[in-house]
Amino acid sequence: MKFKFSNSTAAVLINSLSNLRIEDDPLKRMNLSIGKSIEEVDFPILMDLMRISHKRINLNLEDVDIQEMVTRSHVTFEEL
Repeated sequence: MKFKFSNSTAAVLINSLSNLRIEDDPLKRMNLSIGKSIEEVDFPILMDLMRISHKRINLNLEDVDIQEMVTRSHVTFEEL
């Protein structure tokens, strides 16, 4: 299924994922692959998504150019 992300739809996903329980066993977690449309989202929101998904789902961002997102965002890691 293809989906186009925006800041608001990514925030809805983050909120939904926060309701999942933490699971230490990666084999028991759901898998979620996110494509290039997430690159339209502000980098701090992507960071929130990665933080909240940790141990809740197996998040696959292999098609996302995170380096380009960081460069474009002009956000320092101290601000995150």
